[in-house]
Amino acid sequence: GGGSTGSTLHATFRDRNGDGVLERSGGEPLVDRTELAPASKPVRRLALFAQIADAHVVDEESPARLELLDRRGAPFTSAFRPQEALSGQVLAAAVRSLNAFHPQAVVETGDLIDNDQSNELGEALAVLRGGRVDPNSGAPGYRGVQAAANPDPYYYRPDVDPPRHPGLLADAERSFTSPGLDAPWYPVVGNHDLLVQGNVATSARTNAIATGSRKLLALDAAALGAVQSLRLTPAVVAGLLRSGLPGASERVPADPRRRELSAAEVVSRLRRASGHGGRGPLLDYAFEIGGMRAIVLDTTCRGTGAPGLVRASQVRWLARELRAAGKRPVV
Repeated sequence: GGGSTGSTLHATFRDRNGDGVLERSGGEPLVDRTELAPASKPVRRLALFAQIADAHVVDEESPARLELLDRRGAPFTSAFRPQEALSGQVLAAAVRSLNAFHPQAVVETGDLIDNDQSNELGEALAVLRGGRVDPNSGAPGYRGVQAAANPDPYYYRPDVDPPRHPGLLADAERSFTSPGLDAPWYPVVGNHDLLVQGNVATSARTNAIATGSRKLLALDAAALGAVQSLRLTPAVVAGLLRSGLPGASERVPADPRRRELSAAEVVSRLRRASGHGGRGPLLDYAFEIGGMRAIVLDTTCRGTGAPGLVRASQVRWLARELRAAGKRPVV
């Protein structure tokens, strides 16, 4: 029907009666933003580019995930997402839709992956490159909090909970084919690309959990106290992990491909895969899109947290880049 293009201009999904189930709904029109300039008639196209943001390609089976925090509310509300087993397939669908518009460039504006793991980045880059993509980790098949046998009512289990989709998780772990982007793409980094859970820098202890065979099921008193008081600084996390996992755990299949990445490794792999990204420790660079100049500023902290950081050297660099753009429009 009208929503076959996948565009929200044609169709959306809404929970219209509050029962927790999404139903198909009408499309949403484009909105003219006139806060900075009055509406005007388009005269010519300067450039046609697309943006992919917050794909959060995730290894939903990883023992480094902390889905149990999600039920505690803000700021932990992104620890579990009902659709997370399909994150790679959703990105591939976005790629397919973007290719139909034939953009001159695609800008990937951060949080391409969810938990700073090597296999997550490998899956995401395979989707953007095109070809066979293997989303599975650990042992064959799905093993995680959405399994039908999990009695915890907090998690949506597609095999048994409404809306039921039997076999969905098994399908989600199978290899699939991505068309790959037809346009050149330009990377930007976000906190989830560089930090564990988007919050703290990787360490030997956090990496041992990601690549290991024990999955945390419940928090002990010390860990629960730190969560409730929002004191999850790097030093506190290190202290909680000093003697191993801080609470009850279960055995899961280990996988060395879940290795956590340093910020330098992520930046290097993004540059290598895209062919863009400048040089140096920060992903600061500029490029052309049609008749416009695009400037990428890397504001992601390397130590902890999601708040951005603009360094004095970046302000000076940005000023030079803006002067160099001359009269060209800048994004």
